[in-house]
Amino acid sequence: EMRMNQCFSQGLTTIYTSFHIALLDAYTRDDTTFFNILDNIGYLVQFQCLLSTHGGELTMLEDHWITINNLAHCNIVLTSEELGEFSLSGLAYKVTISFGVGSDIWGMLPVGLKNRKPIPISTVLFTKGVNEQQMLSERVGTNTMEHTINIDGLCKLEVYFMMYKEYITQNNIPGDIQKLDSLISPYVSMHVRTSTKM
Repeated sequence: EMRMNQCFSQGLTTIYTSFHIALLDAYTRDDTTFFNILDNIGYLVQFQCLLSTHGGELTMLEDHWITINNLAHCNIVLTSEELGEFSLSGLAYKVTISFGVGSDIWGMLPVGLKNRKPIPISTVLFTKGVNEQQMLSERVGTNTMEHTINIDGLCKLEVYFMMYKEYITQNNIPGDIQKLDSLISPYVSMHVRTSTKM
């Protein structure tokens, strides 16, 4: 439990940092669409991992995966406090991050977010071991977890993408949906073929 608490606290720090950067980027580009997407779909966070599925690194990978899944039970609520000011509330692994955005960004927010509507967090993990330990794991057939994690990440990304696509289409927001479709469709098809074989 102590190990998971340490991993979860580091995960929350990652969420805070990436969200802070995303807010500043949207503000700099005067991108109100970003805030509307937060209001209607939520915040997507993608993690990458290079740990192998052999030896001690397997346990680290398991911790990483469980932590990232737990972070999806958290949410973000925006406040008009100074940019970067934050507080945490809630139960273990179900935390609400109250995040100050400052007066300038506050003026760009849709009504729902100003009324403290929680922003759901969608977390996605993709992993690929790249060392000799992973080569050994593949040879002896113990790399099942890597495949499972990547399929899980792909499914979650597909769900978020479909919500994004629906929102963009319904609201006539300019965006290259065809290009996004072409990027994700091959992986979805590969997932379907792989699932059929299993």
